[in-house]
Amino acid sequence: THLQLVNNGISDASPLEGKTKLVQLGLGSNSFKETSFMEDMIKLVNLDVSDNKNITDLHFAEKMTELTYLNADKSSVTEESLSHIRSHLPSCTISCEK
Repeated sequence: THLQLVNNGISDASPLEGKTKLVQLGLGSNSFKETSFMEDMIKLVNLDVSDNKNITDLHFAEKMTELTYLNADKSSVTEESLSHIRSHLPSCTISCEK
């Protein structure tokens, strides 16, 4: 299942919690900060949280073992968080350009 909610002005994405069958999720260009709603989306293969300046941490993705691409460009993800998630998902391509 694919869901694209890019550039929708979303500041609270928690209603997506429990959507565990998603394999592709596009949440780029929104303004949410809380990411725990994604922790159980372990079937995701492609995730876009780019251009969400409030996101500083990618730890929510560490259980997403199917993930092959994570786009966090133009976010505020810390180097520590980026290193952490890369160590947990070594086969995932992670883009995090500032």
